[in-house]
Amino acid sequence: MKRNLLVGVLLCVPVISTIAGCASSRAAGERTDTDDDQAITQRVTATLAVDPEVHQLPIDVDTSNRYVTLTGTVDNEDQKRRVEQLADETIGVDGVRNRLVVTAPATVEIADGGNDNRLTNKVEAKLASHLGLRALDIDVDSRNGIVRLSGETENKEAATKAGRVAFAVEGVKSVENNLTVSEAAEDAETDDGEMSP
Repeated sequence: MKRNLLVGVLLCVPVISTIAGCASSRAAGERTDTDDDQAITQRVTATLAVDPEVHQLPIDVDTSNRYVTLTGTVDNEDQKRRVEQLADETIGVDGVRNRLVVTAPATVEIADGGNDNRLTNKVEAKLASHLGLRALDIDVDSRNGIVRLSGETENKEAATKAGRVAFAVEGVKSVENNLTVSEAAEDAETDDGEMSP
């Protein structure tokens, strides 16, 4: 009985060795899923890096079982769709999980402030170019296309003219004319009025 058991064990050893050898040679010769995933990640990343619409975006690409997961931020929905399309068209990709977040660019507020400053400068330049308004001390402020004029003028006509000149500047939506007639100018008008016959 012991002899039969020993013979059986000895016969199994070469068979097990052969199976193990086959398994190890197969593993050495074939690519694994991990290798495929890494290659897919590299291909998707390379594709995104050369696309003119999305190359500058902070996008992270991960691949698991041939499914690509995209994370990061984009400026708009068009960019989000473009990134997904490029990933989906990459060789070896079975599917895409698009977890990109659309965020408004941080420069929007700065740009609006810049527009207000430019509009203020344009109105000030236009007021300064009109002979009757050059000597006046007019303060100009702009916010979202609304121009506010404040300060003192020589007379009501100058205040009205300043409002019209400001409103004619491109980009001005409305004018809040808070200009007043200076006390010295009012006194001069009163004095002139008293001297008239």
